[in-house]
Amino acid sequence: RVLTAGQMDAVRMKLGLGKSDFPRLTPGERMTELTARRCKYLLDGDLVLAGRRHMGTVRVEIEHRDPEIVARLKTLGCRTEIVQYRARVFVPDAATFSRVLDAYPVLVRIETP
Repeated sequence: RVLTAGQMDAVRMKLGLGKSDFPRLTPGERMTELTARRCKYLLDGDLVLAGRRHMGTVRVEIEHRDPEIVARLKTLGCRTEIVQYRARVFVPDAATFSRVLDAYPVLVRIETP
């Protein structure tokens, strides 16, 4: 079986291996994981990155619980849209994605059934 780069993080954690011993995923690899495999990542600051199908395309969305964080994400280059009466935050491009990961590092990949 061939494992993706994102699945290797989960294997390392289950084997008890430290992440510092291995190369980390690049922002491009993480973005591919989010859009192609629609996985989720927990970020520092209680944020969740998720790949979502919206308006016919798969986009990277940032789930948040604190409405005040939206202003901070907008300064990083994220875009907001009102969908079903709720403000949703999307990452428009790879450069913005890198800035978000620099500001809020990835803690762990969230396994979805």
